[in-house]
Amino acid sequence: MRDDYEQFAALELSASVVERGDVTVQYMGNTNLLISDGRSAIMLDAWFSRPTAMQVLAGEIEPDMQAISHALQRSELRQLDVIIPVHSHFDHAMDAPEVAKRTGAVLLGSESTANIARGWGLDEAQI
Repeated sequence: MRDDYEQFAALELSASVVERGDVTVQYMGNTNLLISDGRSAIMLDAWFSRPTAMQVLAGEIEPDMQAISHALQRSELRQLDVIIPVHSHFDHAMDAPEVAKRTGAVLLGSESTANIARGWGLDEAQI
């Protein structure tokens, strides 16, 4: 798995100065944070579904499309560049492919997260 991340070590990031107050962090509910500097936006997790304990125990869970729509509308999200689930458990990664589809964001995560995205039909160019 280490090879998956070596490509990022070679990236050259230009230094930039962000004026005080220009970076915002918005709590989006559940485990979600939206971080923006006004030019770029990153979302941690992108999980809006809230399956019941019985649904989880029965293994019958899937993204709640209505909850995702409501959360994205409520947030007035204008731009999303990257979604980063902090790990691949359902309560962090399950909705991420759908949010990526709707926003055009790239989904950045482990191979397990990539497989979740593939399973939900996210375009390979966004993984």
